Amino acid sequence: MCIRDSSWILCIRNLYGKYNADANNEANIKQAFRNELQGGCKTQYYYENTTRSNGVATGICAECGDHMSNIHVDHFENPFKNILTSFLNDNNINMNDVCVYETTKRQIRLKCEDTAAKWLEYHDSIAIYRILCGTCNVRNGAYKY
Repeated sequence: MCIRDSSWILCIRNLYGKYNADANNEANIKQAFRNELQGGCKTQYYYENTTRSNGVATGICAECGDHMSNIHVDHFENPFKNILTSFLNDNNINMNDVCVYETTKRQIRLKCEDTAAKWLEYHDSIAIYRILCGTCNVRNGAYKY
């Protein structure tokens, strides 16, 4: 395991036999890949497709049409799971071999800067986005990613 989380939630899970180190490590790796997208096309899409007033960003949900502040940028047609799986396969990377670390701001990131840069370029070259409200985004699910 490349990162250790000593939060009380994990301690409680461990105490009651509900903690799975492999599942926790995989979740951290997936989160690191998501976090590496900050500053890429996803962030740009968010700013181009929302408006801000008094420090609050609002947008129109592509599914229900509601205009609200509880908005999410969603991968459309080609989900994050498929993009990540393709990237790992195309680059012969085993997810369990990916090392991550926690920043001073408690954000999980990829340890290898080269992999992070390749991932951002790969992802941004094929990702298509849409704005969804929180309700519609949750209803669609994250495909276990």
